Amino acid sequence: MSKKRQSRAVGNRIELAASGPRAVRLAIIGFGTVGTGTAKVLMEHQHEVERRLGCRIELKTVCDVVKKNLSWLPRSVRITADWKKVIADPEIDVVVELIGGVTHAREVAMATLRARKHLATANKQLVAEHGAELTELAGEMGVHLGIEACVMGGTPLLHAV
Repeated sequence: MSKKRQSRAVGNRIELAASGPRAVRLAIIGFGTVGTGTAKVLMEHQHEVERRLGCRIELKTVCDVVKKNLSWLPRSVRITADWKKVIADPEIDVVVELIGGVTHAREVAMATLRARKHLATANKQLVAEHGAELTELAGEMGVHLGIEACVMGGTPLLHAV
């Protein structure tokens, strides 16, 4: 049985309520080159990330509509093509949107923020066209919007913790 945790944005960081072990539970939506690379870096450097950040990053779910061989992922990682289920999952603290394009990515981003989940994106076009709207919604929902990956690689993931 999963405990629902509360988290809130504080500047460019996410604070989790102190109920149980400190971990940030992550979902990646869009598992192409960037999503796959992000997951591999997190898994290969898990101990270093934990040491530097003082908490664990737990990759809980990956979501992509393209069927591919994902047998290299740990069995604990859920694989789905349904992004709405990912966002509705109470176990997810942070959604990393790596879809690309604007229309679908905006829908995912807005739904993530409305669900009061923190969002990181590397989508330059999404941020250029809808950044103000996303920033305003993140503020209203009390969650963090990480957009540094548009110019700085995986920085939002580090800020999220």
